Amino acid sequence: MELYLLVVLMFSMSGMGLFGALSEGMTGDSSVLMSKAVLDFFSAVLFGAALGYAQSLICIPQLVILMGCFFLAQVISPYLTDIMIADFKACGGVLTIITGLNVAKIIKLNAINLVPALIIVMPLVGLYCMI
Repeated sequence: MELYLLVVLMFSMSGMGLFGALSEGMTGDSSVLMSKAVLDFFSAVLFGAALGYAQSLICIPQLVILMGCFFLAQVISPYLTDIMIADFKACGGVLTIITGLNVAKIIKLNAINLVPALIIVMPLVGLYCMI
C-alpha cells in the first residue's frame, strides 16, 4: 500500500504534472504534459512489475486531479504573477526530489504529507507580495 501511494503521488500530484496542467489551461502549451507522459510511461513499466494490474487504476485519480487543475487554471490565471508561478515550480521540484529519494530508499519520509504545500504555496506567495 505504501508503494501504491507513492506511485499515485508521483503520477497524479507531481509538480511537473500539476504545473503542466495549469500551463496548458492558461496558455494552451502542452509540451510539459507531453514530456511528463513520456517519463510516466517508462516509470509505469517499472512500477507495473511491482504493483501488477493495480498500476492501471492510477489513471483515475490522475485524470481527476489534472483535469481539475486544467479547468482551475482558466479561473485563476488573471490573478497569478511570475513570482507565484516560479515558487510553485520550486515547491514542485522539492516535492519531486523528496519522492525520488523515497523511491531510492535514501530517506524515509511520507511524501504524501507534503502535497498541501503545492496547494497553499501560490496563495501564500500572493499574500506575501501584497505586504
